[in-house]
Amino acid sequence: MFDESNTQVSPWIEAKPSKRKISPIKNCVVQLDERSIESHLIKRTRGRVWNLNPNSDDNKNVNLAQKTLRRAIFDLKSQRKMQKVSISWPRKKNGLYQLVAVARHLTSLKYFSLDIFQCRKIMKNEVNNAICGLRPLASLRHLFLDFSFCKQITDSELNSLKQGLKALTSLEHLTLKFFSCDKITEKGLNNLSKGFYSLTSLRHLSLNFCWCNDRKITDTGIAYVMNGLQTLVTLRSVSLDFSVLNITNDALRLVIQGLQALTLLQKLYLNFVACKFTDIGLNYLMNGLQTLVSLRHVTFDFREWGPITDSGLYDLGKGLQALTSLQHFTLDFDQ
Repeated sequence: MFDESNTQVSPWIEAKPSKRKISPIKNCVVQLDERSIESHLIKRTRGRVWNLNPNSDDNKNVNLAQKTLRRAIFDLKSQRKMQKVSISWPRKKNGLYQLVAVARHLTSLKYFSLDIFQCRKIMKNEVNNAICGLRPLASLRHLFLDFSFCKQITDSELNSLKQGLKALTSLEHLTLKFFSCDKITEKGLNNLSKGFYSLTSLRHLSLNFCWCNDRKITDTGIAYVMNGLQTLVTLRSVSLDFSVLNITNDALRLVIQGLQALTLLQKLYLNFVACKFTDIGLNYLMNGLQTLVSLRHVTFDFREWGPITDSGLYDLGKGLQALTSLQHFTLDFDQ
């Protein structure tokens, strides 16, 4: 995250051109919440902050905030050397695409984070346009997108994300969170997985589909995701959260089969809370683990599974014995 320890927050000011030479911007943070001072855009690595209050009832302050934001965006467009942009958007505000569009001009951008957690009133087309705005960021190394609880995320948005990912061939870290996006179906998962094929430099992947749609996402949806994931042979770290979905032992078999192609994998996190797995699923897991000999860190969250016996846990233990490089293992298991 961006270090704000040396940053001084200025009082309300109107953006004006400075006569002194402006040093190149390398980091930008736009954070909007629902407090009194709700947005700040870090203009320089060392220092100046633009204060915005988009929720104020004072028309003068609202106009000032909008004018300051427009001027700040204008300045950012000229900063070709900016390397990091992080945007956190409030639940009840529109205008998201205006900020994301700035990234189109930042040809040196390495890190981009967009958090629209629990957005309720943001326009659907704004989400789609914001996702499409990722396409020009060919230099991007880190991408973090959190759409949790966002009701505007549907299969259409996942298709747009697929198109955006195809252009990010230099990406090394990818985090996608769709917690409780209940309008996503297996069609959307199939579209998204096809965007993985071009990520030939990816080393770290985190996917969260917990509680997405427990009626419309089944083992078939997991198969779509793993078809794309197994092509990412450069992966060192994988985190998968498929909790509270309508999946069975076959889904666990598909996950393990997909992971077997990742011979460089060192860190694995699997979250299958409240899934309908039994001893059969643990047997699939055991057989797959025996081939992932490069694993060093393993974490399994298997709480609230179906009926599991000592035999199933014994099979899991046999699989772990083959991991000669294993340094850390965590199992969360509570029926």
